[in-house]
Amino acid sequence: MAATDDKNRKSEKSDKPGLFERIKKFFKSLKAEFKKIVWPNRSQLIKQTIAVLLISLLLGAFIWLIDLGAKSLVGLTSTVGTGTTPTTTQSAE
Repeated sequence: MAATDDKNRKSEKSDKPGLFERIKKFFKSLKAEFKKIVWPNRSQLIKQTIAVLLISLLLGAFIWLIDLGAKSLVGLTSTVGTGTTPTTTQSAE
């Protein structure tokens, strides 16, 4: 009984393509997919790059402003009820 199970397992493994065959098949399909890509021309690429950079800068400035406001709000709320004003720590030089 165990011998027939081993033969069945070996025959199942032999039906499966080898490692190098699978790698070869992967790169063939990768090459086929790359042929389907529609690459942008130079002017499209420049316009899209500028758009991405501008959006990134605007979003970064927006996040910076939100952070600055949140930091100020936390600074104000941490001094409420203590009767003190926020101070900065100075390092001894």
